[in-house]
Amino acid sequence: EKRQARKAALAPLKWSDIDPRGAKLSLIAGVMPRGSVVLLYARSSHGKSFLAIDWCWHVVAERDWCGRKVEKGSALYIAAEAPASVSLRVHAWAQKHGLSADRDDFECIRVAPNFGNGPNDTDLIVEHIAEAQTEGRLRNLEVIVVDTTSKTIPGQNENDSETMTTLVSNCERLAQLTGATVILLHHMPKASDTPRGHSSLEAGCPIRIEIDKSETGLFTAKIAHQKDGGHEGDRFTFRLESFEVDYDGERLPSAVLMPTDTATSGDEIAPAKRKLTSREQNVFRELANRLKLNRVHEVDRDEWQDIVRKVGELEGCKNEKTKQVVCNRIRRDLLSKGVIWVNDDRTGVVR
Repeated sequence: EKRQARKAALAPLKWSDIDPRGAKLSLIAGVMPRGSVVLLYARSSHGKSFLAIDWCWHVVAERDWCGRKVEKGSALYIAAEAPASVSLRVHAWAQKHGLSADRDDFECIRVAPNFGNGPNDTDLIVEHIAEAQTEGRLRNLEVIVVDTTSKTIPGQNENDSETMTTLVSNCERLAQLTGATVILLHHMPKASDTPRGHSSLEAGCPIRIEIDKSETGLFTAKIAHQKDGGHEGDRFTFRLESFEVDYDGERLPSAVLMPTDTATSGDEIAPAKRKLTSREQNVFRELANRLKLNRVHEVDRDEWQDIVRKVGELEGCKNEKTKQVVCNRIRRDLLSKGVIWVNDDRTGVVR
């Protein structure tokens, strides 16, 4: 049976039978194509799993992500590392956004598969997915997260070419047999700006996304490499918001990723090179000083109005409505120049 399936896969096709759009069929428009292998890498505690969970929920709930259209489908999270922590974060996102984690289109595997020694575990996962789909679960599977690479190559060396090539091959096989985009979470050394381990891992992933973290706690996800698509260099900023999960009456502390409004294209001018007016410079400087003085990452609407008032921009305003108009205009101008981020009524500095 396996031989017949393999034979069918290797059968010649007419060019007219192949969709020329290929990788342009997106899971998240401009970010990652469907059925691909994506490498998401960062240093420890830089939000890898939070971002992966956020992507999964956007796919499941069919919600646009940072203004990008998302293809609806099911998600499978392979929590090979810290499954209890991943579970808590999944529940936190659901409760924060008014959804239920008890569903048939978002499931997990909490045991680490071995992707470093042939396709055995890969094929077992594919079989489990097929069985779940016959039961009405995980239908239209669009995304599979593998968290993390080091846990799926037990006892093997990340610097070994054969090991990492086998890992990538298993991820590709998982994508090919399920049609899902496989997102591989990976660590980055503190003293480097490239993924840890042998370069064959980078070479085998057509999409690579890097997360960086500022001193103020703001995260930036950058499309470091995109084989097809033209969005290489695009950046998306986000922060983590504390959230308590209600689990059987017990309050469990966790956090939820909250995107800001500062997604930018790779060819845009860096914020530091944006020319600010004298008024904008005064407000921005006062905001930065207040954040540093209070050791916080953001200010609320009232604090923002106080900052604008302190630099003298509200003099002559006769009523609250006029003050609010002035405050909103200055905030909008600074946001358009990429030096601040805005989320609801909160404002912070882009580092």
